[in-house]
Amino acid sequence: MQPSPADRATVSRIVRARPSVRHHRPGPVPAELLDEPAELALEAPSSVNLQARSVVIVSGEQGREALTEATGGQPQPQEAPVVLVFVAESGARRAEARPHPGRRDHSPARFAETYGTRP
Repeated sequence: MQPSPADRATVSRIVRARPSVRHHRPGPVPAELLDEPAELALEAPSSVNLQARSVVIVSGEQGREALTEATGGQPQPQEAPVVLVFVAESGARRAEARPHPGRRDHSPARFAETYGTRP
């Protein structure tokens, strides 16, 4: 199904009008606002229909602290009440993926297990 010219114009307008957000409102975010973008990202077409991606929803203090550390100390993960992390799992293409001996496991499931978030 091809998007209509009106749909393309709407997406183009939204992308071009989107401001850069550096500070966030405190407080809870309704689940329906989090679930829809995550579901859309997971349903989008992918190379050979591999779907080698995950979305991790981080809302706990410990998880946001870990994101602040992972981003080189940027404060935004600490200010936001919740952060959606979109993870490309490029290693999923390999039938027998072997982890590098010096690398930590950064998989969405491992992050969720460690920081109490939901993949």
